[in-house]
Amino acid sequence: MRSRLIPAAFIPWLGTRSIWGNYLIGLGVTLISLNWWVPTIYTLGFWLYCERIMAAEEKFLTTKFDETFTNWADSTPAFFPRSLKWQAPELEISLRTLLRRECTGVALVVL
Repeated sequence: MRSRLIPAAFIPWLGTRSIWGNYLIGLGVTLISLNWWVPTIYTLGFWLYCERIMAAEEKFLTTKFDETFTNWADSTPAFFPRSLKWQAPELEISLRTLLRRECTGVALVVL
């Protein structure tokens, strides 16, 4: 299988959903403490964690794809998605494939 970069239009919706979901789950847990400093420490720690991961991934992708990645990274947001640049995918969503691949998530939503 040939290595390639994913088009910039898809990245904001692939990566940041997971990051924000994890952040919000952890933030909800820290809010239970009812102390202002617990969510603050969590937010700063999460930011540092994500920043380090993003730096390591960027270094790896720069060595693997070189100029192609640099050009792609210049046009793709790193953290906050730009919904104005989003382009609809060429293929339509297949509900059958979605349910087959995401059966655990669907089951959790239903339960």
